[in-house]
Amino acid sequence: MITVSAPAKVHLLGEWSVVWGKPALLTTVDLRLTVTITDTSKVGSDSFEVRKIIEPIIKKELKIKTFPPYSMEISSQIPTGAHLGSSAAVSVASIAALLSFLKVKWDLDLINKLAYEAEKVFHGNPSGADNSTIVYGGLVWYRKESGDLKIIQKLPFSIPAKLSKNFILINTGAPQETTRQMIEKISIKYQVSSIKYQKLFDHQEQLVRELLTAIKDSDEKELIRIIRAGEKNLEAIGVCSSTVAKIIRKIEAAGGAAKICGAGATQGPTGVLLCYHKNTSVIEKIAIKYQVSSIKYQKLFDHQEQLVRELLTAIKDSDEKELIRIIRAGEKNLEAIGVCSSTVAKIIRKIEAAGGAAKICGAGATQGPTGVLLCYHKNTSVIEKIASENKLSHFSAKLGVEGVKQE
Repeated sequence: MITVSAPAKVHLLGEWSVVWGKPALLTTVDLRLTVTITDTSKVGSDSFEVRKIIEPIIKKELKIKTFPPYSMEISSQIPTGAHLGSSAAVSVASIAALLSFLKVKWDLDLINKLAYEAEKVFHGNPSGADNSTIVYGGLVWYRKESGDLKIIQKLPFSIPAKLSKNFILINTGAPQETTRQMIEKISIKYQVSSIKYQKLFDHQEQLVRELLTAIKDSDEKELIRIIRAGEKNLEAIGVCSSTVAKIIRKIEAAGGAAKICGAGATQGPTGVLLCYHKNTSVIEKIAIKYQVSSIKYQKLFDHQEQLVRELLTAIKDSDEKELIRIIRAGEKNLEAIGVCSSTVAKIIRKIEAAGGAAKICGAGATQGPTGVLLCYHKNTSVIEKIASENKLSHFSAKLGVEGVKQE
């Protein structure tokens, strides 16, 4: 079995202008897509369309006619249609996994070259920035000089923690138009109004260079100014719908900055917004108001789903160690979601320190009491002692009892 994973990506700035030879600054995001290849004749249903695109590219490069029998399974944390590079992640991870399956030496440049060919099938005229960032990781400077010449530089520094902790992604929803359709639309507009668009692209290049300096200097004020100016240009290019522009204005009015990422859309949802605010809860509140989701929360919900499935197995197997791990991990997610007060979290930490596990049940609360805690310990008297020390009532509860019945 061979398993390869690839991260999502986000344009810090430079999408669209990068298609016309300007530089872009991109970085990877901690959402991953995983491809698993097994030596078998069974064909995974998830991967049939991917295999149709990827296999001919590899065959041509390696000058081979057939592949040994294999199955390919794909799982992903990256939302599709959000402009986080989900198709590029599929291309990169699938190609890397298949090359490894064929015992080809690990070569990032080769993986990137073939992934770009796959992206051309998906999108028509991609810049190559998405696949390059996903392959090399970190903070990437990308510029396509011509069809054969690309400047791809993984930068020797990262976004300082002072700034990186204040970025948040919110998902406005999948755009109605595909990336290919958007490229075709803007290409036609460029031909009609080339002077206008060239001026916008030139300004984006200037902003990308200024953004690089702002990141290196940890200059928050300048960072916000640049993101706002870059978004203004994207709206002038015509790739941000009025619906999403309203959300961005709200974020700006609250002291933050936000921009579309990737191809965008002319109407309705535009995919992911890259947002910045020194207090990310401000962004989260705006997202809730406009009924759009935070990527942070989607990732937490996905992890909870995984834990629920693992809990089912742990219960069936009577695996106490795994049960404790899962309850602890689930509670950690609930605290990250923001439904467990600091008061109750302190009690849970004491139970964990004593070798047990505990979690809130139900809606929880942001302050004070949160209702019942479900606790587990091989010696329940330890839980009872902690409850008494914190002046809390406690009671034993047998789980899985009979439903409604006549007495």
